[in-house]
Amino acid sequence: MAQFPLLWIERRSYSSFTRIRTLCFDADYDKWLEDYSRIVMELHEQRHAILPVEFDGQEFEAYCEQNGIPADPDSLARYTRFRASGYMDLPRPLVGGRSR
Repeated sequence: MAQFPLLWIERRSYSSFTRIRTLCFDADYDKWLEDYSRIVMELHEQRHAILPVEFDGQEFEAYCEQNGIPADPDSLARYTRFRASGYMDLPRPLVGGRSR
């Protein structure tokens, strides 16, 4: 089963998300949450495991500045994958050879 990183925004952080104008997202939090829930259901139906990645506005802006990239939807996807990489288990070599 594939693990799919998906940006999660807490209600308290939503204003910092909508403040980043290049993200062009004007819906209110309840509408966003409704869309998020629909996406999660679709991904579950496709047998994807969801890995929620919490949004932090200041951290995202610092990430963009540090990497010299604009704070846009592509950078947000990159940031989400970057944050998720710290949570995902990476394949590890087997100790003592292969399992039987």
